[in-house]
Amino acid sequence: MQRVLVEAHKRPVKTRIEVGGAVQRAEMLVPTTDEEAIHLEVIEKQSDPRQAAEAQRHLSEAQKSINLQMNFGYKPLRSAVAVLRAGYLKMFQTFGYSYVLDPSATGIRAQLENEAEKTPVLSGIMWKVPDPVPIGTSVAIMTKPVPIASFVVLLELSKQPAHVAAVAFPPPGTGGRDFYSKFQSNDWAGPKKMTPVIPEDPALFLPLVGCWEEIRSRHF
Repeated sequence: MQRVLVEAHKRPVKTRIEVGGAVQRAEMLVPTTDEEAIHLEVIEKQSDPRQAAEAQRHLSEAQKSINLQMNFGYKPLRSAVAVLRAGYLKMFQTFGYSYVLDPSATGIRAQLENEAEKTPVLSGIMWKVPDPVPIGTSVAIMTKPVPIASFVVLLELSKQPAHVAAVAFPPPGTGGRDFYSKFQSNDWAGPKKMTPVIPEDPALFLPLVGCWEEIRSRHF
């Protein structure tokens, strides 16, 4: 996925730099932290040497503002829906039709059927799980924070460097009507506690409600 390649520094972002009317083409590596400096590398074959010299003069004089136009090479909404779909399929693989037919999946299906429309369901996506990063793709239950306790599908999008996304799915029976609005008022990046779902047997689907109730009785 293009977004993962950009965030993993495997692919730079195409950038247009304008300083006082002088334009240069460059590539930029997206900073991974707020403290990390922005690294720009000018693409000489796509830049006019005269404009490059003019841009350098403006920069040395510090009299002109700098404008950056970036092309990340992906559409954020389409990328988010793709991750949601991958999580939905993992839920189906784990729980079978007991998940697909459960009211909690209603809002998920509505978002997948209307890819051009952004709904609160997409607030249940975290693009990168902080270290320590779990291995592989799996299903867990997030028991804390309690207001957004839910099923969570962990998706391994890149092995090296490790990049795992997380998609939250409502508890059984909720229908998801109010569930995702809670994510908009809770911090995904705050402390969390996740418990792995009972190990899967490829020949048998796990009971959705039974799995949720068992873990909830032990951890809530």
